[in-house]
Parts: sequence; structure tokens; C-alpha cells
Amino acid sequence: MAFFDKFLEALPEYKTVASSIEKDRLPCGVTGVSHVHKAHLINNLCRKFDRRALVIVSDEGEGSRLCEDINAMGGNALLFPARDFDFRPSGISSKQYEQVRLGI
Repeated sequence: MAFFDKFLEALPEYKTVASSIEKDRLPCGVTGVSHVHKAHLINNLCRKFDRRALVIVSDEGEGSRLCEDINAMGGNALLFPARDFDFRPSGISSKQYEQVRLGI
């Protein structure tokens, strides 16, 4: 993994993002990065700066895959699930999603 980290850290775009984090010019956005590279970038930056990241994705499936990839690289990613809208009376529905969201 160190080889990939060195390669990533040599990229000028990476240096721009890292500089923004160092100077607390946040929030910072990155677009046009493939899925696995996104996970690598997030994991590397969080480890390097000993900080956490909030990553917004298009849907819960993408978020699950991203969390799995980051965790496979040694990170500690958590998924904040989408809100479960329930239009039935509240006494009937399960509170499982609410408990998961509160746990995160």
C-alpha cells in the first residue's frame, strides 16, 4: 500500500487538496475520481492528517461500497443511512433505522 500512497502523494492534484486541508480551507470538494481511487484518496488524507471526513454520495449503495473499500484499506468508515420515511402511524413501524443513525 505504501507504493500506492507515494504515487498518490506525488500527484499535483493531491498536493492541492492536501494544502487546502493543512490551511483549513474547508470544506473541500473532489470530482471526477473513480470509485476505488476515491476510497484510496479519502483513506490516505484521513490517515495523513489524523482527521475525519464527511463524504456525501449519491445513494446508500454507493456509500456502502465506499465504506467497505475504505475499511478494507485499514480505515474506519461508518455509513450514515438515509432516513427511512414511513407514512404509517408511528406505533407500527420499526425504529431500527433511527437507532443505527443515532449510533453513528
